[in-house]
Amino acid sequence: MTLYEIDQNIMALINEYGEITNPEAFDELQISRTEKIDGIACWIKNLTSDAAAIKAEEEALADRRKVIENKAKSLREFLAKTLAGEKFSTPRVSVSYRSSKALEISDPEVFTAWAELYAPSLLRIKREPDKKAITDAINGGMVVPNAQIVERKSMWVK
Repeated sequence: MTLYEIDQNIMALINEYGEITNPEAFDELQISRTEKIDGIACWIKNLTSDAAAIKAEEEALADRRKVIENKAKSLREFLAKTLAGEKFSTPRVSVSYRSSKALEISDPEVFTAWAELYAPSLLRIKREPDKKAITDAINGGMVVPNAQIVERKSMWVK
């Protein structure tokens, strides 16, 4: 029986005057309800624990990935410096070069200041609500349309 069904059956045992019509059945349903809630709460604890373990493993793997990527980058730079643009080939590997173009902005702050004055189309602007500033404004007495501070309840399972 689901928790919803247990709650429905409990409500069916209470008459219109608020009296319990069958105390034994009511007690059994209460015990079943308690066991169901306990089981669900334990399941939540297990899932939360599993998620934390997975997150820790993700972080450990991300750290390992970064070390490996940095080592590969370092070796790539070493090899590029050693070969100095010379092609290299063996039956197992081939190293070649090709030209490419990339944009480098030497001083982003200076560029941004210049672009704001002379070429605003070269800038991307992302407008989004600043929740911290809005909260401070509302708490300070400002009326902000379409924004309100709501109180929520969060359940903790330990």
